[in-house]
Amino acid sequence: MGKGILDNLWARQLAVALGYALMYWVVAQTFASAPWPFAASLRVTCLLVMPYRYWLALVVGEIGPLIYNNIEFVDRFGLTYAAINTIPSVAVGMPVVWWFRSRAALFPARHLVDIKKLLWCVLTLSVVWGLLYYATVSTARLPTGPYRVPEGTFFLYLSNLYLAMLVIVPWVVMIRVYPRKKEWRLPPFRVLIAGALVQDVAMATFALAALAFLHHVAIDMMKPAAMMALFLPPAWLVLKHGWGAAVLGTLSLVAMCSLLEWSWTAELGIPQAQMFVAIAMTCLHTFGARISTQLHQYEKLALDAKNRQDAVQHALVSGEHRLKHNSQALESMAGILRLDYAYMLEHFVPQTDQADFSQQALLLQRHIHRLAENTHPSAWRERGVGAALYETIGLALREADIAYWCDIPVRDLNFLSQNLQAGVYRVACEAVTRVSASPSCIGVRLAVRIGRLHGISGAVLRIESMANETHVAHAVLQAEERRRVAPKLGASMNNLDELRRLTEVFDGLLHYRSLANGIRISVLLCETSSQVRRQRKHRMPMRLWVR
Repeated sequence: MGKGILDNLWARQLAVALGYALMYWVVAQTFASAPWPFAASLRVTCLLVMPYRYWLALVVGEIGPLIYNNIEFVDRFGLTYAAINTIPSVAVGMPVVWWFRSRAALFPARHLVDIKKLLWCVLTLSVVWGLLYYATVSTARLPTGPYRVPEGTFFLYLSNLYLAMLVIVPWVVMIRVYPRKKEWRLPPFRVLIAGALVQDVAMATFALAALAFLHHVAIDMMKPAAMMALFLPPAWLVLKHGWGAAVLGTLSLVAMCSLLEWSWTAELGIPQAQMFVAIAMTCLHTFGARISTQLHQYEKLALDAKNRQDAVQHALVSGEHRLKHNSQALESMAGILRLDYAYMLEHFVPQTDQADFSQQALLLQRHIHRLAENTHPSAWRERGVGAALYETIGLALREADIAYWCDIPVRDLNFLSQNLQAGVYRVACEAVTRVSASPSCIGVRLAVRIGRLHGISGAVLRIESMANETHVAHAVLQAEERRRVAPKLGASMNNLDELRRLTEVFDGLLHYRSLANGIRISVLLCETSSQVRRQRKHRMPMRLWVR
């Protein structure tokens, strides 16, 4: 079978060499008068992205344009200058990039990059290529004699190369490590402009334009302050979005280039400005990498917490289902025992003893029904969680001679998820058990409200107890029934911290307050589905809260 042209190794090498030579020529000619040598950015991006087997093709591709450009320099600056200037810089930088890629783990994983190693790689290449350029200029010979290299030339080369690579290389690296999906579609324009990053970039661009205008109209004394303030909008973006927004610091460089007359000569004020830009850009990338690392760790911790939260909610609902089945099984057992007792009494028990045995059978049946009711309320199974809050809790409190008032939206409760319904019932039982434990408690009031905020459903519970010290003696007489309130409601928490942890399972809050005549517990419970979490994450504002 025949093979395509690009299936041949040498054909691919030739295509890479010609493509790189064309790109190098276009970049060198287009940005010949630019303040920084962007050809260096092309070299390092190709070395970072291209496989090792194509590096030789990069050297071949760079030699051609260099020879063509240096032919005219033989008569102007001498043969030595032209020969050294023909050495491909990409070949000089290959050992540096190879070491950082292979030995220093510049890319620890497919979708990860070590920003510290990347900055060190860029700085090392700037030093190596700066020395090469300085050595090349030192060999230049003019018609009047040897060329005298001005002071600060090496520093100027170093800063120019560093800034040129720092402007372009992070963009390429970000594209290289970005996770690629099999099918990617451009989102609708309305969704695109509604994104937080797009809006923040627009605001940062507007702020940069305003600062540039301020620099233009300000007095000479205030111009440096306006210029340094150009890095505040990118720093704000980095604080919100991490390292991915640090590459937008290029906007600051573009704005600064429009304010200064950049050149390759060490004019007054230009080296200082370049040093400031280099330090600011380096700090932006370092700060952005740190923020991205913290955001990644936060997302991992949030994912772990979400999984644990889902597991706890699933265990709570599964426990309620098991209790429900056990309660139904107990009720069925009570019915079977009633039939068996009726048969035994009719056929095997004398007529004179049937009354005593019937009374024992009735007590046993009532005990089993009460056990089934304590295990899982029948009102919940038959009429919903609202009926359980009203009837089951009310019955347990009234048997202990405690008044009970309930204000709940029964119909709205049925529209909540099963997880949240179970959470509302269990929190209500635990809170009611806690507030009614005081001997002076004479009544309990339960109020439930259902709401929805930003598409997130939630429930608010308020449990209040009413105390009267004059009824303590009467409560002592009912101590046995009061101790049975917790088993009847299935309450098992020993302190308020356990109840607070239960509310946190539903992203809720608990507030405990002692009143003049009782206790008040207020609880907020929220839906915690995956869709709700995404909505809450998008609406979460950036807060700089510290302690």
